[in-house]
Amino acid sequence: MQVAVLGAGVIGVSTAYFLAKAGAKVLVFERESQAGMQCSYANGAQLSYSHADPWATYGNVIKAIKWLGQNNAPLLLRPRVDPDMYIWIMKFLRNCSQIKVDKNTQAILNLGFYSKKVLHELMQEEKIDFEYSTSGILHIFKHAKELDQCQKLFDKFRNMKKEVEFSRLSKSDCMHFDNSLEHLMKGRIGGVLCSADEIGDAFKFTQELVKITERMGVQYNYDTEVLGLRKNKAAVTSIILDDKQIEVDAVIVCLGAYGNLFLRRHDINLPIYPMKGYSISIPTDSTSICPKVSVTDQQRKVVFSHIGNTFRVAGTAEFAGYNHEILDERIAPIVATSKKYFPKGGDYSRYTAWACLRPQTPHSYPYISNTIFKNLYVNIGHGSLGWTQALGSAKAIADLTLKKSPELNLNPYIINN
Repeated sequence: MQVAVLGAGVIGVSTAYFLAKAGAKVLVFERESQAGMQCSYANGAQLSYSHADPWATYGNVIKAIKWLGQNNAPLLLRPRVDPDMYIWIMKFLRNCSQIKVDKNTQAILNLGFYSKKVLHELMQEEKIDFEYSTSGILHIFKHAKELDQCQKLFDKFRNMKKEVEFSRLSKSDCMHFDNSLEHLMKGRIGGVLCSADEIGDAFKFTQELVKITERMGVQYNYDTEVLGLRKNKAAVTSIILDDKQIEVDAVIVCLGAYGNLFLRRHDINLPIYPMKGYSISIPTDSTSICPKVSVTDQQRKVVFSHIGNTFRVAGTAEFAGYNHEILDERIAPIVATSKKYFPKGGDYSRYTAWACLRPQTPHSYPYISNTIFKNLYVNIGHGSLGWTQALGSAKAIADLTLKKSPELNLNPYIINN
């Protein structure tokens, strides 16, 4: 069976791995010059399985309204003449009811912890170095009310999924747990440590998995864009490139934020809209003082992670269409925050800035699904949890494509469900 995987981010490469492991002949097509150059390249590095709070809540809507017009706001909506944006917003608002929030939370938790299981199985089978750490993720807070709300939220998550493990820490507990947090904890009252969560370098993982899959026979076609699909009424027969067509038995679309633009050409329209995220990467050495645990500052919505020789600081969400521009007004607050709380975090004179377009759905979990064509599948829409959910969604879509019964119940992730 010859399967074409469109996209070579961590999700596409992971999908290729499970297909090849099951014996399929896999062709991967990527318009960039190498794998992992979009959302997998410089994200916050968090494998945040316990972070299952959907974006679509009335609380976040109120915050977004308050932040309108503030260019340095954690969540920024740039109004524009874009019908897709407003259609997406309407669907987002319909997901804010408590019934929908609970349903969406359960779907996020199930996929996240299934993905953790699959990642651990892969690590047992393959020698793969990606700066992996099991130190957990620490969420810190400025106000007691926010900390109480967070604890109630994680209590709710634990009731939904027993694997959620967390403990509440006082301010002094946080500094005792990681003494590099001295500056960061000024003005904070404490935090919640999610010990089931992990960190790892998504780009390094993707690059290492490419090497493994190449040895398994997967063929990577870089600097190559799939222009379309040739199909009959029921199925795809071949993929269309600039200079040729290639016959395939199945196609899996793993194109992230651009997946829906591609699918629309073939009468499939999914509610996926790009949500831009930013990060900076700061080189470190033996003298750098960085957090030993990955930290999420809930007030500023900024993530701090030390991976290998890099101090990664990521944050903000911006809805501005398909715009890859790295804006100084968005990067500057991240740099200032990092310097303030980790003044010896690394060589700030050599930091690099990055932005990506996350494929966000209104309900905050992806589509892992077949389509109106019997051999066309999608694995897209992971939003800010792409790295967290990559392995689970890859294994599930590979099973579905190869007509196996997925371990994960795919009902929530199927198109039109």
